[in-house]
Amino acid sequence: MRKMKKTLQIVVLATVFAAGYLSGSVTQRDADAQLKEMGEGALKGAAKTQAGADDSAVKLGRTIDNMQDQVDGLTKNLRVLKDIQSALAR
Repeated sequence: MRKMKKTLQIVVLATVFAAGYLSGSVTQRDADAQLKEMGEGALKGAAKTQAGADDSAVKLGRTIDNMQDQVDGLTKNLRVLKDIQSALAR
């Protein structure tokens, strides 16, 4: 009796899965890019946004480069101060 109940549960589960799979595959629609609905203005705006992002990346790169130059300068100044400190300690 117990084995029969378990088998029945598995059969019901498999049937429900198969029914869902079949109904999903029958009603599935293909993907369709709807560029005409967007219009040319939206596409141009998207291109400008991309260009703005590129400009931001360039600015960020320059800022990071400038920050690295500042850190290098501070490191050099720190070495000079340590040299002066060791010379005064003698």
